[in-house]
Amino acid sequence: MALIILTGVLLCSCYTPKIKILGHGGMGYSNFYPMDSEKSIIKCLRSGAAGVEIDVQMTKDSVLVCFHDFELDSKTKAEGPVNAYTYKSISDLVVRNYLVFGYPIIALDSLLSGIKNVKDFYYTFDCKLKSANDQTDAYYNAYINCLINTIKRFDLQNNVYIESQNEKFLVLIQKQNPELKLFIYPESFEKGFEIANKNGFWGITISLNKITLEQIDLAKKNNLKVAVWNVNTKKKNREAIMKNPDCIQTDRVKHILKLLD
Repeated sequence: MALIILTGVLLCSCYTPKIKILGHGGMGYSNFYPMDSEKSIIKCLRSGAAGVEIDVQMTKDSVLVCFHDFELDSKTKAEGPVNAYTYKSISDLVVRNYLVFGYPIIALDSLLSGIKNVKDFYYTFDCKLKSANDQTDAYYNAYINCLINTIKRFDLQNNVYIESQNEKFLVLIQKQNPELKLFIYPESFEKGFEIANKNGFWGITISLNKITLEQIDLAKKNNLKVAVWNVNTKKKNREAIMKNPDCIQTDRVKHILKLLD
């Protein structure tokens, strides 16, 4: 009992209201609804979370859609990357959950249009860059134009965080709109710290187990924001709070909100 009380005290003393809680692809991996489905995302936003992380990919005809995996095979009856299909053909597919129900792949614009008070929330767009052909500047620029146009259409410049593993892609976004909040998604904190500082990015997004409390403090001292993910258990929720990042992308939304209530 004493250990439980001490843990609660530590969580309360370390947590600041500045930490934003975002659901991973909605309510997370273990939820009834599939990742990045409209149902899961809306449920997350209604839960009390500050916002949601969404995996974003571009179709062959330059429509941004919400879908996690690079290949369609694992979750649908289609094969290959999203970018090999037009939006019309991909919108006919359904993503299966853990039982038998299917949920359609939704366009990012359609999703945002269906969110009541859309500007009340924060959105991390995890830009998944997978092309049926080799990635080129034309592919990057088409993706970026779609992304920036969507952000402008819904007036979400102050509400959106953009994350990518691709430094070049982020630099191209920065050239078009230097005000957007860009996060590099590195293999290690050290590499991310170097890239973010060199380019003047907004921050670093990284797996919880690849960053320490001390490294988060170092990033903050250098005016970098830190978002952590791979927070998929109750134990990791507690660990993430103790490290005090700027943003936590969690698969256990209800639990972490209850902890911080």
